[in-house]
Amino acid sequence: MKKLTLLVLINLLVVLAFANQAISEGIEWQTYQNRDYGFSISFPESWDVKERYRNTVVVALSPPRGRRDTFRENVNLNVQTLTRGLTLEDYYKNSIRDMEEYLFNFDELSSGNFKINDIDSKYLIYTHEIGNVRVKVLEVLLVSGSFGFKITCTAIPHAFERYRGIFKEILSSFVLQVE
Repeated sequence: MKKLTLLVLINLLVVLAFANQAISEGIEWQTYQNRDYGFSISFPESWDVKERYRNTVVVALSPPRGRRDTFRENVNLNVQTLTRGLTLEDYYKNSIRDMEEYLFNFDELSSGNFKINDIDSKYLIYTHEIGNVRVKVLEVLLVSGSFGFKITCTAIPHAFERYRGIFKEILSSFVLQVE
């Protein structure tokens, strides 16, 4: 019985992995370039892309999935000018401190090191509340020169896995033109 349960669990994980990958396949992409900060990043063509929207450099909003869809999954990118000599680790620790202070019901789920196109970065997966809506977030932080970059991928918790493949594609498309 234990072998059957394990086999069913493994099959379920494989199906979920392929379903997650399939959602990002066959998508047309648009590339956003920002010359001020020297980066480009790609988003699905069907997503609304807005510059300088609500204190972001750029935000991409998923299309509504129907009339009852009250939250648009999104990816936003912020850039901060850092104090001289601030390391990725320092930037990460400062960001955690700020999230704990300013995000309502902040709950860190996992974190670690990550690479985006050979650039060292750190990731954090967490949940918090915006008004009465709980969200799940994948945030990636990296430092280049005097800039700190935060790429934040946000979804409703039950939709997060559905968007994980798209979020990964978006993150992997991030390119710094100048370092």
